[in-house]
Amino acid sequence: MTGLAIRIGAFARGLLGWFAERPDMVLLAVLAVVCVVRGNALADARKDVERQKAVAAQWQADFIAQRNEMRKFAGLVRDAAVQAAKDDVANRKRVEREWSAKLEKQSHDYQSSLAAAYAGVDRRMRSGSAEGGTGAAGGCGDAELPRLSIMPDGPLPAGRAAIISRADALICVGNTVRLEALIAAWNDAASIDINGH
Repeated sequence: MTGLAIRIGAFARGLLGWFAERPDMVLLAVLAVVCVVRGNALADARKDVERQKAVAAQWQADFIAQRNEMRKFAGLVRDAAVQAAKDDVANRKRVEREWSAKLEKQSHDYQSSLAAAYAGVDRRMRSGSAEGGTGAAGGCGDAELPRLSIMPDGPLPAGRAAIISRADALICVGNTVRLEALIAAWNDAASIDINGH
């Protein structure tokens, strides 16, 4: 073993002596080592640049894909807004048609009820006390209703009460029929499904 160590030491001394005699070779050897190290570093840098380019290309592709998806989504939202506006117009027209039909029916019913109520007041004022109701809104069934007397001229006779004028009776009946018609119209308006199709 010592022989081997002696041989390696002799070789190293010879090599160092040879480099000492030729300094330009030492410089070339150092440059070669630097070039090898720098070449490896350059190759690593190139690989890193290529890796960064690939990452940047992937990011760009992801960005473009996301931008395209957002544009599609914006188009869908725009189309949905247009369709919603069309649906709103159609729904508004439907509600207006339904309301007009119900309002026309309520108006006709109101006019008929008002005419019947006025005729009933006139009939009761002309007739005797034996005429009764026929189960109207008050639920009296066939109760006998007293005759409505016409307001006499002059002072009220003794023992007579609750006499009203025809005008007052018509006002009361008209207001009652009008209120019932408003309630019916309100109920009809509430029955319209404003969000339906």
